[in-house]
Amino acid sequence: KGEKGDPGLRGLQGPPGKAGPAGMAGSGGSAGSTGPKGDQGTAGQKGKKGDSGGSELDLLKQQLNSMKAELKTLQAASDQQRKASVFQSQNIKIAGAKMYVTNNAVENYETAKLMCSRAGGILAAPRNSAENAALHGIVSTSNKWAMLGIDDLQVEGTFKFLGGEEITYSEWERDEPNNNKGNEDCVLLFITGKWNDVPCGEKGLVICEF
Repeated sequence: KGEKGDPGLRGLQGPPGKAGPAGMAGSGGSAGSTGPKGDQGTAGQKGKKGDSGGSELDLLKQQLNSMKAELKTLQAASDQQRKASVFQSQNIKIAGAKMYVTNNAVENYETAKLMCSRAGGILAAPRNSAENAALHGIVSTSNKWAMLGIDDLQVEGTFKFLGGEEITYSEWERDEPNNNKGNEDCVLLFITGKWNDVPCGEKGLVICEF
């Protein structure tokens, strides 16, 4: 074996080897500082106009008031019929909101007023032609003149209703009222539909107004 010779020249670098497996993920870094506030965005489109709450509320109020009025009318009609039923009569006439009923009793002015008051009504007294026609229908059927709730007891010649209101409508017979003998302070409704002043002690058919 001979002596070791001098080292030769370094050879060329070989090709890179295959990549090794991925290492474990490192721990997350700390959060960065908050960035500066961005610019304000552009305004969105204007929304559609909503329905007015007030209009709906007003409509509900109107409907409620209408229902109250209908209920009041029904209650009044029921009360009217209940009072009229006391007379148990078929001789009934209606004019507008008023109901006229007779029990066929024949009484003087004071007794007739009291009888109607106890029944919950008043002695009938027409305020217009329709009401007079309704009362005329009752006296025609009964074939009796009727005592009306009208008098001039306070002031001679000034005829008033029971409540004290001066009459503005009348159906006086020709040449009436004449206060014959100075004591005709009450009024009868004749079968003809005309009125005549008579003494309050005179008797007539009792017709009550409800």
